[in-house]
Amino acid sequence: METGLRAVHAFSWAQTEVEDIPEAPPEMVVPGALWRWRGEALRLDGPQALLPLGPAQGTDETRARAARALRRWLDLPAAPPDAAEPEPVRQGFTVTDGRQVWEVALVATGPGRAPLAVIAGGLPPRDRDLWVVESDIVARPETMPETLLCFTPGTLVLCAGGWQKVERITEGMRVQTRDNGLQPVARCAAQRISGARLRLMPELAPVLVRMGGEALAVSPDHRLLLRGPRAQALFGCDEVLAAARDLVDDRRARLLRGLPEVHYLHLALPGHEVILANGIETESCPPDADVAVAPARRLLSRAETALVAQAA
Repeated sequence: METGLRAVHAFSWAQTEVEDIPEAPPEMVVPGALWRWRGEALRLDGPQALLPLGPAQGTDETRARAARALRRWLDLPAAPPDAAEPEPVRQGFTVTDGRQVWEVALVATGPGRAPLAVIAGGLPPRDRDLWVVESDIVARPETMPETLLCFTPGTLVLCAGGWQKVERITEGMRVQTRDNGLQPVARCAAQRISGARLRLMPELAPVLVRMGGEALAVSPDHRLLLRGPRAQALFGCDEVLAAARDLVDDRRARLLRGLPEVHYLHLALPGHEVILANGIETESCPPDADVAVAPARRLLSRAETALVAQAA
């Protein structure tokens, strides 16, 4: 018989996914999101192997043993024998499979380290999507999702053999660039944004941009090439880059609201390049690059974009 009713388990946040994103920022755990965990969990209130049923341990003793186990696992100095074990700051969330509910507490492990997920009273099923019903995790801007520079499925990208749908492009395929000819795709990545997350964070919705009779739906931070005499007069260059979100005017560019979900697809080339997508010139960045460093053209702020867009 399992002793799950009294067990306390922990596992690394690196063993979790939120909306199919491995080790996603905890701030993405919002009501309606999908969460899952995988791998093995460490038993904190006893040995790793579950013991036969015996006399129930008191709550205080169980918590103290769990705290000591956490200290050993995190390589923290032990508390003095006569000192009470400090209780970690509680942040957490509640998940369900539709029949049972589990409370998941997060324990910080230090700068640059993934937090721990701690669960008392039995583990939820692993490798199965669970629904988040409550969360009191405080959002921190520095840990929010990274800038999204992505296309949407169906976008046609000019490649060595002609136009290809972005979802059919694989690593190693060559893409036509404006400045450096054909360049190989260094990495392909995909991300799904659920409808629940879009309702809570509408700023993640794609932007539909129309230029020169063409239309392109991209992530809000995706950069598009602008040109014209206004750019030359204001910034001394014929061509500049602007984020799609800064072009939104409900005329030439608008947010696509009310979508049930969004799939974003990212193409990374060896360097910052200008490529053609649906006939519109847009930027592609190298993998793992700081997207604000050395863009393919001068990158405009929102205010600067408004000045250039007035002439369009």
